[in-house]
Amino acid sequence: NNRAVVEALVTSRASGLVKVGAPQSSDDKPAMARRTLFFLIPMLLFMFCFALQSFGLHIATHFYIKYMDAQSAIVEASSALTDPPPGLDASDVHMIKEGQLL
Repeated sequence: NNRAVVEALVTSRASGLVKVGAPQSSDDKPAMARRTLFFLIPMLLFMFCFALQSFGLHIATHFYIKYMDAQSAIVEASSALTDPPPGLDASDVHMIKEGQLL
């Protein structure tokens, strides 16, 4: 008698268990959609963040190149000077020519 009760409990509990994986029936399509979104959302977020990082790196590189071109122009202009500009002495001009104050 007890064995029948235990078997009935085990059977009822086992029937409530669902394997992780493919949908069990056509009624389980919402669960499959949730699993698909659970997989896709982090992947799409990851891709978006990498694209944003790549765009930011592209913009930063552009402005770095503009900055370095401006610094090159300053160095070239200062190398043509015989007397240092106001506020600088000869050692400052020498350091600028060697690229130490960029």
